[in-house]
Amino acid sequence: MVAVNGGTEDNLQGNKYYTSSELTSIYDDSMADTYVIGEDKSSVAGHNSTMIAGPNQTWNTADNFDGATDADGNPIDLKDVMVSGTVNPQVTYSYQNAVGNTISKTVAIHVVARQIYLT
Repeated sequence: MVAVNGGTEDNLQGNKYYTSSELTSIYDDSMADTYVIGEDKSSVAGHNSTMIAGPNQTWNTADNFDGATDADGNPIDLKDVMVSGTVNPQVTYSYQNAVGNTISKTVAIHVVARQIYLT
């Protein structure tokens, strides 16, 4: 829920997204306003990639992570995102937003054999 805060129901000016239980627990008279269900802007983004197998090949969780946002649309740091899976075949990035919804993106990491041949 978001406060109208001097705007309109189509142009909310509140700057904080609350779950109904959060709003109920912290509400006091200084917060008097109209509250409406706001747009949940939670997201997690990532991309697939291919790695060539080799002794010096490395992969880390940031390699396929393109970003995430919380319910208000603010960026979320990778350290606050749960990463699960293995490098081959897929990895899942997940974030649980303020209202308890899990937003996820699964990406594929393909590991292929080296293509170098010497004769």
